[in-house]
Amino acid sequence: MRQGAVVVISFWLGFSPLSVSTAEEALPESAPIKGKITYIKGEVTAVDPESRVVKIKERDREVVFDVPGQTIMTAGRERRSLADLKTGDKVVVGMTEKEGKLTARSIRMATAARKAPAPTSPPPASEDKTLIEGEGR
Repeated sequence: MRQGAVVVISFWLGFSPLSVSTAEEALPESAPIKGKITYIKGEVTAVDPESRVVKIKERDREVVFDVPGQTIMTAGRERRSLADLKTGDKVVVGMTEKEGKLTARSIRMATAARKAPAPTSPPPASEDKTLIEGEGR
């Protein structure tokens, strides 16, 4: 538990503000992604699988970025693809900026919270209302 808290705290301390830009053209699938990685957390507001562009809302601003084929996408420990990303999903995006253009390097999608088991109800009361001798009088 303590180790998880340290990871979460160290992760959140790495956030820094980004400038908003529009994605004009996607990188070729084989292009390496270089540069300083900045992480932002937000909610997906638009996904364009054709142009591989995603828009997320972070606090009071929207951030638009490209998602090249080599972007690592996960939900928990499972690998995901751009087709799995939907409007309303909560994400943490690791991205780089080059010449005013943002490019995702990793996208971590929030996983559904585990549901607590349904409470067990007591067995139904017997319909038999007869009095046992010596009780209830």
